[in-house]
Amino acid sequence: MVKLTALITNPTALAIQTAIGATALFYLQGASAEAIKWILPSIAAILVDLKCGSDAAKYRGETVRFSTARRRTGNKIVAYSCWIFVAASLKVSFGFNWIAPVVMGSVITIELVSAFSNYLETKNKRLNIKGLFSFIGKKTGNEGLENIIEEAEAPKTKPKGKEKSHDQTRNNSTA
Repeated sequence: MVKLTALITNPTALAIQTAIGATALFYLQGASAEAIKWILPSIAAILVDLKCGSDAAKYRGETVRFSTARRRTGNKIVAYSCWIFVAASLKVSFGFNWIAPVVMGSVITIELVSAFSNYLETKNKRLNIKGLFSFIGKKTGNEGLENIIEEAEAPKTKPKGKEKSHDQTRNNSTA
């Protein structure tokens, strides 16, 4: 039976432990340095989404509860943390400087499009995604922004006393 102290003090084992420890430390240091760059843009996207989402819910006549907003914001923080570390790990693992900006840029762009759609909902307008892509790609000959934002129907107001929050509606539909 091999004693633990003999295994730890063995010169070959020490060399292997040092190499693995140094590699892991180098990897974590690089990933942490990259992750820090994406914290502030992520916080900004989360706060914009919180504001626009709660305004849109109020506009639709839904009850906006602090606990629901807090839970959803917490979920977004966890999700964004995961995306940040995935992007940073990919950059460090593969050594391509463009990976982290592409991954995080995609995630933040999707979030901002959602927040902008919620903002437009409160103005009784709607974001036309097809018009947006055709404007960006200029494949259909759109010359301006007039095809991107279009008029939307006003939401149907709910009778007083029978309001349900989004969570209650979701829980009833899954039951």
